[in-house]
Amino acid sequence: MFFTLRSIQDHSWVVGITLLLLIAIASLKWIRTTYFNAFLKSFLNKNFFTKKFREKIRIEIPEVILFSSSLMGISLFIFILINGLEFSIIEFLQLLFLLAFIILSKYIIEKIIGDLFKINVLIDKYIFYKQSILTWLGLFYLFPLALLIYFQSIESYLFMWSVAGLLALVYIIKIFSFLVSYQNYISPHWLYLILYICAFEIAPYLIIFNNIKIN
Repeated sequence: MFFTLRSIQDHSWVVGITLLLLIAIASLKWIRTTYFNAFLKSFLNKNFFTKKFREKIRIEIPEVILFSSSLMGISLFIFILINGLEFSIIEFLQLLFLLAFIILSKYIIEKIIGDLFKINVLIDKYIFYKQSILTWLGLFYLFPLALLIYFQSIESYLFMWSVAGLLALVYIIKIFSFLVSYQNYISPHWLYLILYICAFEIAPYLIIFNNIKIN
């Protein structure tokens, strides 16, 4: 009886998170249908980014909703990847806040770098592009995959880590494609680019992994 009650309680938290994300996505699709459909196609079609880059890039409500939703989906996947099927809402929230803190800190630092070196336009495009790709992967791959692993009780760590590695590779390839598109601006500063990638694209996620592992 004890194990049955604990299982139901754990499932209720995951179901609550799932409903919250689905309501956020459905609301956005209903309110901003054109924007949502364009974002949905953005992973394979660059028209969404082309149109966005023509406009003055600013944070809008749809970006906030999508980013917040994907952050919860990514946190859920990482939590299951690290802790298995034993769900704890406290540890999940700790991971969620840690991930949000690091990503938002990176955003602020990158904006400051853009101001210091007077490359605001390029930095804004880069930040928006990589956050959009991360949001897309978080919502439409990592979140459904986390639910599949959790509710089907899949305990194959080789499978989960293989998928995580594959998606990380896809993310890197998409970022590399953006850098190639703007190589004329980046080539004279390739050394700074390498330092930037090590400091702001690799180190923060290593910090997250090590913190979770230590805890």
